[in-house]
Amino acid sequence: MAKRNRRRNRAANRAARRSQAQESSSSSPDGGVSVAEPEVESFADPLLDDAAEVVLDPPQRAEADLGDGSDDIQTEEADAIDASDPEPAQPDVETEAALAAAQACLEEARKLLALGNAPEALNRLGHLLGEHPDNVPALVEMGRGCCQLGQFTEAHEHLTQALVISPDDIDARQALGMTFFRRGLYAEAEAILSVVCARSHDRTQAHYYRAEALTRLDKVSPAIRSMERAIELEPENVKALRAMGHLYDRVGRGDKATEMFKRARALSEPELFGRGASDS
Repeated sequence: MAKRNRRRNRAANRAARRSQAQESSSSSPDGGVSVAEPEVESFADPLLDDAAEVVLDPPQRAEADLGDGSDDIQTEEADAIDASDPEPAQPDVETEAALAAAQACLEEARKLLALGNAPEALNRLGHLLGEHPDNVPALVEMGRGCCQLGQFTEAHEHLTQALVISPDDIDARQALGMTFFRRGLYAEAEAILSVVCARSHDRTQAHYYRAEALTRLDKVSPAIRSMERAIELEPENVKALRAMGHLYDRVGRGDKATEMFKRARALSEPELFGRGASDS
């Protein structure tokens, strides 16, 4: 229907042009008769005209009239990039200073625990946790300090809280296993320390205390394997060497037991052992 209407309109336009040409040829400015120029028939194919209109659908015609809008699109993209790329936040000097002070306090507490001064270590850790109650390393050191003082209930509370905050914290698990061992809960200690040893193969204390727990559970063979690993990690660990000597003695391996005891004695009494060796 639309094509038929367009053809009618073009036909009407041609008829109008013929009429105008005839009127203008009826008279000339000088009074003579003017001869109308023959009308040149257009060879435009209506179907081609229709096809041209079909090719340019309304959205494309709108773009042809208004431009492709690429400049506007680029401007919008630039604005979007600017909005999605905010300026980097400036470091909070006060926060960084507070974190550095907390770390320094934690390291000092660790040194005090290593020296056996648990009361002073707990005092400093208490101040640190007052400001940072979710500080997992501080909770772990607090648990270790309480364990050193025989405060097993408090140690368990601090270590459990650390694991609630960070369930996969390996230090908290090891400290909890050692706390169970010192409380005489050897099965619980071995269960926790076995997980620690499986996840981290280079923890001498975890392997040592797991071997001790297995020994008390009368599981000598796995105890020997765990103690051997502890000695591999720390060949001069006198406690591990002596414990290994007793384990070898229990399974009838006297030669290996003697070797372990000699190594332990050489490390614990180097001057006496060296003099005896030279005299022999």
